[in-house]
Amino acid sequence: SIFTLTARYQIIDKKKYDRGMLDEAKKSTKIGMKEAEAILDQALDGNIYTKTEQGTWAYIKDTFNFDAGVKEHLEEQLGDFLKKQEARAAASEASMDDGEDAGEMEEEGDEENEEEKTAESKRKKQKTN
Repeated sequence: SIFTLTARYQIIDKKKYDRGMLDEAKKSTKIGMKEAEAILDQALDGNIYTKTEQGTWAYIKDTFNFDAGVKEHLEEQLGDFLKKQEARAAASEASMDDGEDAGEMEEEGDEENEEEKTAESKRKKQKTN
């Protein structure tokens, strides 16, 4: 619903931002470790770091003041999570691209092993001739 959408997001200069992250950033005149952890919790609340949340983080780090080292800490935490998320997505995509269940893959693996053995046998025969 529109209410849910507006409750979850805030539009600033025609761009959509994560309201929870912004609310946490606004709680202090300078973002310390406590606020940073709350922003991190909001960013990763769905166990996925979305494009909107990434855009919100970019806005927050360009707009708000941080205690020394806090921005870097948060940047590292979010970056590490994003790398893991991308690796999970790539692994999931690779397994989905196969489009086969484990049984079919096992049978195919047996066929491939037989083909490899046959090819190896042919190579050995060619070397001896």
